[in-house]
Amino acid sequence: MVAPYSDGEQEPYFNPEPLPQPRRHKVNTKWLIGLSALTLLVPVFMLFVVFPWLEEPAFQSVDEINPADVEVLRVQLLNHPQGKDDVGPVDMNSADFPVLLAALSKAEKVDKIPSSPLLGEYRVRFKDSRRGTIRLYWQKANPNQPDSAVIWMKIGSNKYRAGSVLELYKLAGECASRGKLQR
Repeated sequence: MVAPYSDGEQEPYFNPEPLPQPRRHKVNTKWLIGLSALTLLVPVFMLFVVFPWLEEPAFQSVDEINPADVEVLRVQLLNHPQGKDDVGPVDMNSADFPVLLAALSKAEKVDKIPSSPLLGEYRVRFKDSRRGTIRLYWQKANPNQPDSAVIWMKIGSNKYRAGSVLELYKLAGECASRGKLQR
């Protein structure tokens, strides 16, 4: 039985209009292939372009560093050959940059560094935000003479032999008093 409406008509048992169907999205093959290619190309681009660019050192030798372009030079020297105090880490005063860099300049390039204890490092940050690290090692040139310790450097994959460790410690100790100690 059908209940009558207030105006006398009867209510139908079913809705004669069909229900709206959800809209179907067509898969565009061009878009699918494009998104797949983009998904695959991003890691390839990162691997072969971005990562090598980020790993590239800002300089290949100390002679390439212009002290006027350096914003921060942080020096830390450890393992003094005579057992004296360490230096740093100290953000050196900008007036001392040329002297500290000159102590490592004119180093001779070598094929490999002998097994040596760590001496420390110079961390260089340029005004244009490039960065680089000079890793320092030391070894006694003559085991019978304690003053004969020489510096070995590593900049990226390049290796060098530089001057005297004791002279570098003396110079860095003098310059550290004018710098800002970092802990």
